Amino acid sequence: MLFDGNYGDEVWKKGEPRESRFIFIGKNIDKKYLTDGFNKCVAADLRFDVGEIVWVRVDKEFVRARILKQWDGPNPYLISLTEKKDHMYHILYDRDTFITKNKPKSDSNYLK
Repeated sequence: MLFDGNYGDEVWKKGEPRESRFIFIGKNIDKKYLTDGFNKCVAADLRFDVGEIVWVRVDKEFVRARILKQWDGPNPYLISLTEKKDHMYHILYDRDTFITKNKPKSDSNYLK
């Protein structure tokens, strides 16, 4: 009945394990069902490293950008456009339709 999805301003100390916990209190809770469901949500390693040059989708075209940060809050990447260094954006998903190593062809399905 209660849920607080606040990320908070907590910062882990150096050497402290990074972990978050959900605690469910109730009767006849199917532990395996809940555990399996949450394990499907675990974030995988990101494909691009900080400093790497990539192509990102801006409106209906891909432009060059540099990775500034991984995991900026809930966003996989914070990037800056190489043509406009003062323009920083979050990439919401680590998928080829949003961010890729090589520029897609103009007739690609990425832009539909």
